Amino acid sequence: MAFTNYLFYPAYLNKHFDLIKVPIVVRNLPPLTKIKEEHIKYSTFPSKTLEASIYLDSEELIGKYVKNDMTLIQGGFFYKQQLCDDLNLVDDYELKANEYAFSLDLDVNMGFIDQLKRYQYVDLFFQANDAMDESKLIIGKLMEHVEILNIIEEDNKKQMIILIKEEDIDVLIAANNLGMILPYISGQSYQDDHSRSKIYDVQATRQLIQTRLYNLRYQDLKEVGNDN
Repeated sequence: MAFTNYLFYPAYLNKHFDLIKVPIVVRNLPPLTKIKEEHIKYSTFPSKTLEASIYLDSEELIGKYVKNDMTLIQGGFFYKQQLCDDLNLVDDYELKANEYAFSLDLDVNMGFIDQLKRYQYVDLFFQANDAMDESKLIIGKLMEHVEILNIIEEDNKKQMIILIKEEDIDVLIAANNLGMILPYISGQSYQDDHSRSKIYDVQATRQLIQTRLYNLRYQDLKEVGNDN
């Protein structure tokens, strides 16, 4: 009897909850990514739980672009406000295979920002508070010799569009969430009071980011366990 119930359980759910297949983001997608079938997977949800702002048909997604100021997170829905299909809103940078355009917000109050120009190369530094001593900073070189594809100015805000490889997407998203990413023109060293900072090379910086991300996820799981 239990076996029979198991066989009919999906049909029961579909009848009572109107389950539908919904497109889901298969991996982290940076700004300006053109949506392809390979970026989409499918999960089933009750239709009543889905917001009107979510794309339900994958055919509507193919060919659209992630907006300049948006990042799509793995496992999330495709929201209509995150995408656009007007090529006037997104620059076509004629990217090669495994190349992506990634946008970073720039702090307009930093004096060196005005020095940044299109087609320059910059080194990216990760800055965050030292977990062991909040009075100190952690400074780490994240990427070297990264090409600036564009500088976008709108509503007193600035964004820098950079050229990256697919393998850099996740670490850049993590770094942006865990601290600040600061661009410096290649050849110019990061200037800071070393007495209050720890300086890391690229490999150590990426390891630090992965460790912090792991610790945050572990803490989230621990809190969920305590709530239960």
